[in-house]
Amino acid sequence: MSDVRDLFGFGQAEVDAPYTKGSATSYEAAKDISRDASTLRQQVYRHIQAQGPKGTTDDAAEAVLGMKHTTYTARRGELVKKGLVADSGRTGKTRSGRKAVLWVAATGENREELEETARLRAVQSRLKSKVGKMTHEQCEKVLHAIKGWNL
Repeated sequence: MSDVRDLFGFGQAEVDAPYTKGSATSYEAAKDISRDASTLRQQVYRHIQAQGPKGTTDDAAEAVLGMKHTTYTARRGELVKKGLVADSGRTGKTRSGRKAVLWVAATGENREELEETARLRAVQSRLKSKVGKMTHEQCEKVLHAIKGWNL
């Protein structure tokens, strides 16, 4: 595995955050956050890792870490892209009582389970997008086809 400092982006390019090409203000904002992005990524990762298999919602982590939603979710998203954090397949409650994904640190022990969860989420997403486009008759046919399944 690479050096831990590489995982969090220490010593990388001047702009280590997404920005809108051609927008000076977007570039400047990305440059500003890039100075702190690796430290923030570490804070987010360490917090998620500390929650163990129970995981944490974005909302709970934002409150504990004192981060704004956009800052936190951007850093958590970067960790997901690096394969360090994943959707657990479970949900928890936000402070307002709504359901939200529980995020966990990816480890050797849970990697297969998390990969299966990611595959299932992708299938669920594709199904949801198709169902919205289906006629009532098509929905009835699908329901009839899966009637015996133990879902």
